[in-house]
Amino acid sequence: MNLLPYEKFVIKTEMSSESVYQKIKESMTSSKESEEKIFRGKLQKDQFKITPYYFLFYNGYLPVLIGKINRNGLGSKILITIRPDLIQVSSFMLIFSFLLAGFAFQLAENIKYGKIFNEAESLMMYLGFFIVFYILSMISYMPNILKYKKLMQEALEAEETIQIGLFEKSS
Repeated sequence: MNLLPYEKFVIKTEMSSESVYQKIKESMTSSKESEEKIFRGKLQKDQFKITPYYFLFYNGYLPVLIGKINRNGLGSKILITIRPDLIQVSSFMLIFSFLLAGFAFQLAENIKYGKIFNEAESLMMYLGFFIVFYILSMISYMPNILKYKKLMQEALEAEETIQIGLFEKSS
């Protein structure tokens, strides 16, 4: 079961793989540049791993775009997977795990003294809050996936986009 939204798609373009590389490179920033760019990350001749560039704090999960550039006749075929940044999601899960552990210790202490019923309701509320917060944060992440998918389609002058999977695990 995969709990994180992934989207995989293939962009077919008439641009050569070198042109695709240059287009992505133009949209990236280095630490010495001060002008506004769209992405930052790692770029090689045939693959990339980029994330949106935000100078200030961003309130939400940043998408990570992982791509592989392949020649396709005179043009190119780019396989792209968009997923949330795993460090951000892991941090979120770690914080909630510590809160749950603290609550579990408190629950164990109250069981010891026979006050279980009020604490069981609190535990259910905590788990309910976690589930609702998770669902809302993933729903609010979906527009980011669509935004950066469209941005890549426009930047790479896509003649065709083939949907491989929505909410599927990256391989």
